Parts: sequence; structure tokens; C-alpha cells
Amino acid sequence: MKRIFPRIIIALSAVTLVAVAPFVVHGQLALIVANIRVSALDTTATVSWSTNIPSTGRVEYGLTSAHGSTVGYDGEQRSSHQITLNGLKGETTYHFRVISTTSGQETASFDQTFKTIKAVDRDAPGLTDVAIPYQGGTEALIQWRT
Repeated sequence: MKRIFPRIIIALSAVTLVAVAPFVVHGQLALIVANIRVSALDTTATVSWSTNIPSTGRVEYGLTSAHGSTVGYDGEQRSSHQITLNGLKGETTYHFRVISTTSGQETASFDQTFKTIKAVDRDAPGLTDVAIPYQGGTEALIQWRT
């Protein structure tokens, strides 16, 4: 018995399996997105996931569940996916979903969120008036102003 469904939505995360369709579609194994992980810093986040079938991938993301921005790659199909999001704001919650596509199948995860960390001050402090008023043997006194 062959079941045909016009749309497949299958998502597998580290803690949940949700499937709304059989695992075989048109005689092909259904594309499953799994193991979604995010490593977020202050201005970047790396989203990684795996698929059971080699596929292309993209990440839709934004400040709301409407997303608004997309980063991805076409061409090379793979089972292990990793995409870096750049230009993010520190201490901000972002919504995202991953989407993988292969052989006429497209599978998207459900909307998820991550939060970037507090922005890091990357500027080294300026030092002025550096002086060494005492130096002797294995000791030295160094003074400066910031």
C-alpha cells in the first residue's frame, strides 16, 4: 500500500520526535531533520543539524517567528549541516528554523529560539605614562595609567 502526501513535516530534535506523515513518500525514504544545535556568541551563532539523507540546507532567522533573514547553501548535498549567522546583536533572543531539501522533498524544523550572549568589549585598554621606578635582580615595579 502506497501513501502519498503532498507535504511532509518531520522534525527530530535532541529531545522530541514529531512526525506528521509516513516515513516513506512516493517510494522514497522521507527526509528527516535531527540533532539541531546552536552555539551562540555575542554577534554570531552557529546552527548545526543532521539529516538522514544528503540534502542542502538553510536557516531562516529573525527577532520574531516570522524570521525575515535566510542563510544557506545550494549545490553540495550533505548529511551533516552547519551554518553560521553573522551580524547578530548581543543579549538578544532570535527565532530560527532549519530547512533541508533533496530530490523534491523539503523538511523544516519547528520554530525554535536561542539567545546571544552579552557583547564583549574587544578593545584593549590604552596604557599611558608607563614607568619602571624600581628594577633590581628578579624584581621590578611597573606603573602605568589606563
